[in-house]
Order: sequence, then C-alpha cells, then structure tokens
Amino acid sequence: MSDSLDDLHPRVKAWIADHKNRQKEREQENKRRRHERWWSPRLVPDLTERDQYRFQITSEIFKGVEKAGGRIEKSPLTGRVTFQISGHEVECSIVEKLVKSLKDRDEIRKWTAYPDHYQSGLESPGFLRVSIPTYLDGRQPQWIETQKTKIGDLLPNIIGTIIAAGPVLEQKKREREEAAKRYREEEARRCEAKQLDTVLAAEFGDAVLAAQIFKDDAALLLGRTAA
Repeated sequence: MSDSLDDLHPRVKAWIADHKNRQKEREQENKRRRHERWWSPRLVPDLTERDQYRFQITSEIFKGVEKAGGRIEKSPLTGRVTFQISGHEVECSIVEKLVKSLKDRDEIRKWTAYPDHYQSGLESPGFLRVSIPTYLDGRQPQWIETQKTKIGDLLPNIIGTIIAAGPVLEQKKREREEAAKRYREEEARRCEAKQLDTVLAAEFGDAVLAAQIFKDDAALLLGRTAA
C-alpha cells in the first residue's frame, strides 16, 4: 500500500478536494468578517495522520472491490459505504475504532479534521475497524486492527469477503423465493380443497333436501289414499 495520497481512488480524492475547498471557503469567510466585532475566526484543520490513513485503506478496498468486479454504490466521507456485488447491496463500514477519552474537549478533537463526525468524548487509539453490517449466513464479519495486526495485511481477506457476499446473498434470495413459492402452492392447494368441500357440501345438502321432499310427498300421498 502506497503512503502517497496521489494514487488514491477517485472517490477518495474527491473527499480530499472537498476538504481543501472547505478550508478555502472558511479562510475567505474569516477575511470578509474580520472587522465584525463578535466574529471569532475559525479554521478548518488540515487532515491528520489518522484521516489520511483511513483514506488510504478505504482507497485500497475500493480499488480491490472494483478490480474483482464489484461496484461502489455509495461512498460517504464517514466511511459507511455500500457496494453492489452480483446485483446485491453489501454494506461496509471502514471507520476508526473509538474509545472513551479523559482528555478535555479541545484536545480530543485534534486527532481528526472531522471532529463533528464523531461522538463527543471519544477518540481513536490509532486503530481501524472494518465490518460488514449486512448479514451473511447469520453473521456480520468484522476486522479490528491491533498493534500486531494491521488492516493493510487483512485487505485480501476483507475484499474477498465483500466479493463473496454477492453469491451468498443471491443464494439467500433464491431460498426466500423458493420458500415463498412453496407457501403459495400450499395456499392454492388449501384453497382448492376448501372449494371442493364447499361444492360437496352443497351437493350433499341438495340430496338431503330432495330426500326430505320425497318423504313428505310420499306421506301426503299415503294420507290421501287412506282417506
């Protein structure tokens, strides 16, 4: 994996370009309002090492998925992306592992250029967490970086799992469709059986009625003969 930001995936490059534009816009706003009495100049901080590292890992995952035939459906800056694999959406979270911090608020916010994207009071210990929230055979795969195990070393497994999710979801789709088909067929059989019972009941009812009429007529005839 290259340490350079020049070889990033176009979608990740767009995040960096957007960040630079925000910095320029904020600088221009500060200049325009510098004479306003209550204006407090604020700057958009530069990308930190953690931001750049997450961008590099995300870029490698994007490239690997596309090379294997997948497609990027959604790619928000937050890292909660969606891929299109074999016609199925596969969610993937590429984010910082966060822990509670005892530092003051201003100090905590320094680890990233996007502090507003994260819950207050949390900071990164220096590790990434990649997960697939989409259920695959009842599980949600997850990879957490440690001092000994770097996400970069896990990329082949991560990308392979993302790509393999397509056939898994396709199989689940077929199973659901087959189950739905069996249910419809069973309902149709039950409906046919019910209709047959209704017809038989009607026919049986008519036979009983005819027998009763015959019985009544016979009794009436016998009565007249006796008279």
